[in-house]
Amino acid sequence: HARRGAPGALSQTAAPPPPGAALALEKGPVLRALRPALLAWALVAGLCTVPYLRAHLRPPAGQVFVGSFYFVDDVYNYLGYAQQAEDGAFLFRNKLTLEPHTPALVNLEWWLVGRLSALLGGRPLLAWRLLGLGASLAFVLLVDAWLARAGLPRSHRLPALMLVLLGGGLGGIFHTIRWPPALNPLDLSTGLFPFIEILANPHFVCGTSLFMGALLLLLRGTPRATAGGVALAT
Repeated sequence: HARRGAPGALSQTAAPPPPGAALALEKGPVLRALRPALLAWALVAGLCTVPYLRAHLRPPAGQVFVGSFYFVDDVYNYLGYAQQAEDGAFLFRNKLTLEPHTPALVNLEWWLVGRLSALLGGRPLLAWRLLGLGASLAFVLLVDAWLARAGLPRSHRLPALMLVLLGGGLGGIFHTIRWPPALNPLDLSTGLFPFIEILANPHFVCGTSLFMGALLLLLRGTPRATAGGVALAT
């Protein structure tokens, strides 16, 4: 190494990095680390969105798609609260009872759907699906975090994520082969698996994501992580 000012030595000064280079270096590893999870989310979210687009654009003759394939009564109950949020309410009343009562229910999920619907010009079903896509992204990132915590090698992350997200368990296998004929697999009808959750009901996705995030933070054990875990669980 040449010393500055030494006889016959060449003085070299490093040129300053171009603006934004440090930021790009910081973002690069993060994006590479998230790439398997983002790719898995894009594949599964696209797979789960196609049936809704198909049903909305080309419903059977003489019919109208009501916005959900499963749990239609439940979904419209949720949207009854979202409609109140769209009108500006934060405390909700129960529309299933005709007796007068004071609004008392707080639900941040349905409040977000209502506010997003207001921004979209009064389209609660679209807001419901968009919230589901956003929740599914958090869902996939949290699954990825749990796999990393379990010691999964980085080279196995994408296939492992796809296995977790698309796996249907024994109920899925029995349902596919239609055996036994009268079987109604409980693991499918209750939304136990990620693919069924994302396809069927964003409400499932929000709940499972909050649970995974809360448990992950609580396991870290630091005061800040514990406070965050308690907040998510609440």
